[in-house]
Amino acid sequence: MNIAIIGGGMSGIVAAITASKNKNNNITIYERQKDIASKILITGNGKCNICNSRVSEKRHYSSFETDRLDTISKNFDANKLIDFFKGLGLSLKERDGYYYPVSNQARSVYAVLSNVLKKASVKVITDKYIDKIVVNPEGYTIDGKNYDAVVLAVGGRAGIYKENAFSGRELIKSLELKSSRTFPALTGAVCVGDYKTLKGVRVDAGIKLYADGKLVAEDTGELQFADYGLSGIPVFNLSSHVPYDYKEAYFEVDLFPKNTEEELKNMLSDIKAMYPKYRAINALAGFTNINILKYALSMAGIHEDKLMENVADKDLESLALWCKKSKHHMERLRDYRNAQIMAGGILLSEIDDNYMCIHHKNLYITGEALDLNGECGGYNLYFAFESGYEVGQKLAK
Repeated sequence: MNIAIIGGGMSGIVAAITASKNKNNNITIYERQKDIASKILITGNGKCNICNSRVSEKRHYSSFETDRLDTISKNFDANKLIDFFKGLGLSLKERDGYYYPVSNQARSVYAVLSNVLKKASVKVITDKYIDKIVVNPEGYTIDGKNYDAVVLAVGGRAGIYKENAFSGRELIKSLELKSSRTFPALTGAVCVGDYKTLKGVRVDAGIKLYADGKLVAEDTGELQFADYGLSGIPVFNLSSHVPYDYKEAYFEVDLFPKNTEEELKNMLSDIKAMYPKYRAINALAGFTNINILKYALSMAGIHEDKLMENVADKDLESLALWCKKSKHHMERLRDYRNAQIMAGGILLSEIDDNYMCIHHKNLYITGEALDLNGECGGYNLYFAFESGYEVGQKLAK
């Protein structure tokens, strides 16, 4: 078969390598960037968190089609990826369920994939923007060339600075595919207020996302404050659950997830009793991070220089309440250039269980182009691999 793969990221490359096991296949990858695997190089801050041992659990999401997601995810298995890369000469190491290359460098993944593509004689055309696929009786025409099969592995807009650098919209339109709205995900939240004094503070916290008064999702982990608002893995994970059309959304942050509000009140009362002649900022120095403390005192209406004996019990109760249920109103999610993935995409109902489009024979859709996304921790890179691998297996037969 003559096979065209649109996109030279993890999904497209794995599809090409796997399909090349059939020596009769002629495979061409079209990549819009100047080189393939550009996003792989920045994954995991350059360390490439390539997979997670928990991929078979409920760690992936779809905007609308939970039933289709459940069907597709039945085949998820971390060992599939581990064995694949071991067969290419790339060793992986595991830390708390997270898999990385032994070198701790994403460049190792890039180098191995590039080498195998060359060895398999896969043709790679870079700096090529494909925005149209012509469907004809014999197959498909792309850039004036005819192909028997096409793999849409276009990725998404995350990390892209130019608005016109994403061809997915044009291809979806030309093929008349149904898709959901797309938006940046696994990203921080710009919140109302001044967060400059909290910038860089990290703390383990429980976080709940509310939209129009309803609890949407919740998570726990290391929260990071930024000058624009909230960041960190739990915020990234919750960003994928922000509804399309909401009037008001906010995060409720619990800075003491292991303590009840009553326990915090008792802790503060005990500190007041121990240090009645001390300024609040000094007496409570061991209560929490000093920058959080200053911010929390101001939110509770307690001047940091006020002597503890003069702090009313109701103000200490307000402080405890803020520490357990502070509200951070979201203005918006950060944009695509600051996001790890693009959520939304081509509906899962547009493909069969082999990732082939139900409307076009031998047209396959993989990875981030689909309305399927996962949490932080290697889940999205795994799905890019998984879908590319399954399609490559199909094309190799």
